[in-house]
Parts: sequence; C-alpha cells; structure tokens
Amino acid sequence: MRSSYISSKYKQWLQANPEDARVQRTQMQQTANRFLEEGDEASAIHCSGQALEIAQAIIQSLRSPEEGATLISQDFIAYGALAIYLSNHYRAAGEKRAAQEIIQDAQQQLIALTPLYASEPQVAKLIQAIVQSLNDDQPSPTTGPDGQLLH
Repeated sequence: MRSSYISSKYKQWLQANPEDARVQRTQMQQTANRFLEEGDEASAIHCSGQALEIAQAIIQSLRSPEEGATLISQDFIAYGALAIYLSNHYRAAGEKRAAQEIIQDAQQQLIALTPLYASEPQVAKLIQAIVQSLNDDQPSPTTGPDGQLLH
C-alpha cells in the first residue's frame, strides 16, 4: 500500500505475533464499523486502513508448522475483504483513485505471495480466487480510452 497507517516497528511486531495480530485486526475493524455508524467517515477510513495493514502483516508473517490451511485461508480472506471494505470507503468519499490503488496494491500483494503456497494448492487457488474477486469489485469504466461515454 502506498500510504502507511501503521509504523514499521508495529508491523514487525505484528508479523512476529500473528495470533495477537489477528485480535488487533478484528478490534480495529470493529472500531472502523463503530466510526462508520457514528458518521465519522474519516476515522472509519483510518481504522480500516490500519486493519488492512494489520491483515497484510499477518499474510506476510512466517508461518508456524501448527498453522493449518484453514487458518491461513481465513487470513487471506480477511485481507481481501478488508481491501474491498477500505476501497468502498474511499469510493464513497469520492476518492476513486485511492479506491483503485487499494485494490491494485492488494492484488499485487496476493499475486506476489501465491508462489509461496505452490505446495498447498487449496490455499493457492483461494488466493487466485481472491485476486479475481478484487478485480470483479472494480466498477466498470463509463468512458473509453478516447473519453467517449460507453453505452
């Protein structure tokens, strides 16, 4: 992601402590939801950005042998869902470019991580499906490359 919602030191701690990071991710998402219910879109965007970066730290962390495919899959699903959630916040705030960047960055991150799961085809297929769903979430352009309205 181009903007940073969490510090690099905190990100390192999250990567070293993925169980705690999962709790932090959930708490931050709940906080974002609360701000959204209160009508504070800016705070909701900030907390959603933090939740997304926490989710990113989790999927980038080293995996212990005890972590099964189900837990890993849940982490990737959370990351994809949070990318869509944050992108939708930006889109609702009229920041379409930021919304697109969030999705593109998430897709690039997932594509980069896919080869690490070549020995786990179930997880690799899930990652590919998430990348596709992020692509499907993008609104269709209303104008062509020449600027003419599409019908």
